Order: sequence, then structure tokens, then C-alpha cells
Amino acid sequence: MGKNGYTFEKKSPVRRWTEQVMRRPPGLSKREMKQSGIDGRPVYVRATQNEYPRLHQAVEEVAALFQIDVPAAYIQTDNRVLAMADPAKESIWLAEDIYDALSDSELKAVVAHEMKHIYHPLVIRSSAKKQLEFDADQAAVAATDPQTVINVLHKIERVMVRRIPDKQERDELDATMDANPDGELVYNDELAHFLQRYLHPTKAERITAVLASGRDFGGTTR
Repeated sequence: MGKNGYTFEKKSPVRRWTEQVMRRPPGLSKREMKQSGIDGRPVYVRATQNEYPRLHQAVEEVAALFQIDVPAAYIQTDNRVLAMADPAKESIWLAEDIYDALSDSELKAVVAHEMKHIYHPLVIRSSAKKQLEFDADQAAVAATDPQTVINVLHKIERVMVRRIPDKQERDELDATMDANPDGELVYNDELAHFLQRYLHPTKAERITAVLASGRDFGGTTR
């Protein structure tokens, strides 16, 4: 049993969509894929004490906090993902631009969120998938505090906007976020639209649930 009585129940599910995201391009060997990243860097790098040490430390701290096995953690240097879990391989994947944008405590929140996805049953219905996000956010709150989790939601959204190629759209979305930080954005980006429509609750819904979770765990905003 972990912090504040919060526990993880291991279900060992197989998430087909995560495997599709992680699948190497046709015709490339594993070695070639490792060498085909931006500027010749590997596409993915395992976090260690020497490589991306903040992520490595966050994973170890959260695993110890909830008394679970330490999953492998990887950085994707081509920023194809945001943050995700691969339950089949018990691993966590984080985009490099997300890693760079987050503080140490915010990294812990993301790691706790993704660890919850590793130890969570596979579901099919969209509504149930959205409930998984609420549950994972609760794990993030238990590992940190409500305000840290809310900060993560805002920062990840900023990173998603920075990835948009069209400058006019980026500027418009930035202005929208400045005017209403808790508001919901409408993306033309395919990945962002997919996450928004099928997997994730709205940001406002998540913030409301995070604040409620903070009260349940005795947490406070700051």
C-alpha cells in the first residue's frame, strides 16, 4: 500500500494502440531505428542516472512511494508521443520536449499518471478510457499535489501547441490559452484531436476531478 492508502492493482493488459505507436517503420531494423532520430540521435533513449537522470529519479521515487516494481522509462527524441505507458512491456515513454518543459515535481506527477496506466485493466469503450484518465490523475495527485498536476496539464498543452507547424494557428491558440488558461482548445493536429475526442476528458473536467482528489488525499493547492 502506498501513500495515503493509494494502491496499484496489476492487471497486465495488452494495449494494441501503444504497440502501433511504438512500432518501427517498415523496412527498418531495430538498430536502424535507434539511429534514425533527429540529427542522427537515437529515436528512443532509456532514462538512467546518466541519460535523462531527472526521469530516472522520478520513476524510482514514484515506484518506491507506491511500493511497486520500477518500470523502464524511455525518452523519445523525435517527440512522436506526449507521455504514454506500454503495459505489455511495463515501460513508460515520454517525449523529450515534454521532459524539458516539466519541473522535477511535475515529472513525478506524469510518471505516477503513466504508472497507473501500466497497472490498470484494458478497456474498450471511450467513456471507460476517459475514466482511466481520471484514475491516473488521482495517482498523480497522490504522488505530488493538485496544483502540480494542474500545472502539468497546462504545460503539456503549451508543448502541443508549439509542435503545430502553422505559425498562425500556434499564435491563435497561444492567445486563447493566455486569455482563458482553463479553457478547451480545438486542434487541427491529428494526434491532439484523437486524444481530445476519444481518450481524454476535457481539461476543465480533469481540473475539477484533480481538485476533488486533492481533498480526498488531504492535499492542498498552492
